[in-house]
Amino acid sequence: AVIGAYRGDGEVGMLNTGSVYVFNAGSSNPTFRRKIEDDAGDTNGYFGFAVGISGFEIIIGAYGKNNSAGQVGFLNVQ
Repeated sequence: AVIGAYRGDGEVGMLNTGSVYVFNAGSSNPTFRRKIEDDAGDTNGYFGFAVGISGFEIIIGAYGKNNSAGQVGFLNVQ
């Protein structure tokens, strides 16, 4: 399972950079696996606003990146 926290703050002074949390959800008790942050986070980048998963592949949207032009990232979390 993936959960986007697009309003999460990054480094000091960087607001709404966002992040994504990955959980193992194959049992009745999901467990935290990892936190993913944008390597080049921008203030108001909103990384994690949209997330999707298929198998081990995730897609992450950040509509505020690149002066609000947006950005999409793909990652294998295997």
